[in-house]
Amino acid sequence: MQNRRQFLQSTVRNSALISLTPTLPGFLAKTAIAAEAKPDDRILVVLFLDGGNDGINTVVPYADEGYAKHRDKLRLPTDRLIKINDSVGLQRSLRGLGELLDSDRLAIIQGVGYSNPDLSHFRSGAIWQTASLVEPETQSHGWLGRSLDSSAQPNNVADSVFIGNGDVPIALRGRRSVSLAMQTPEDLLLDPAAARVGSLQEQDEPLVEFVRGTLQNAYLSADRMAELVQAKEAGPSYPRTALAGHLQTIA
Repeated sequence: MQNRRQFLQSTVRNSALISLTPTLPGFLAKTAIAAEAKPDDRILVVLFLDGGNDGINTVVPYADEGYAKHRDKLRLPTDRLIKINDSVGLQRSLRGLGELLDSDRLAIIQGVGYSNPDLSHFRSGAIWQTASLVEPETQSHGWLGRSLDSSAQPNNVADSVFIGNGDVPIALRGRRSVSLAMQTPEDLLLDPAAARVGSLQEQDEPLVEFVRGTLQNAYLSADRMAELVQAKEAGPSYPRTALAGHLQTIA
């Protein structure tokens, strides 16, 4: 397992830029899930929210003269903020994050982005997924996938799990790392007929062998993940929201 510094170093080494933009594709990612995880292993959970986000009115620089000057109609009243310090505060709907911040369980990084944005949500989303400014819309691999490629192990159940609607997003796609996609734990319960894939013999035809190996790996990974989900002990209750449900699945 990499620590946070090693993860950031390896990711920066393998990509041109890591950028956060107002357009965030929707998925939850749980990375580095090994077949035999160690007790001290850590899991990186990445949460992406669809749509644009007004960052200035999320983490509010209320003491900055420019905020009041340029946001005479959109600025949030100072007395309605959750103050972090004498210059910055959170909008009041983020009270839960404020409590995490007060207990030193949350860090906020401000001003992250890329130079000369063209204000396109589509391009911004592609840059965020790929961490590349060079034709990001045509890239096949993403920044998390590239990082996982550097530490992918043959015996891993999966290097990452995507929880959400649709296929594994570009951000999680790598050349060697394996990613699973699911909406709920029930998605891991495959048709018993799929088990027969594992008993098929290796094929001489490269393309057929590739398909056979891919199906076999998908079945074994999903089967192992289903075992882990079923073995999970009951934990605390979660709110009845889509986000809370995804977080409960991750836990």
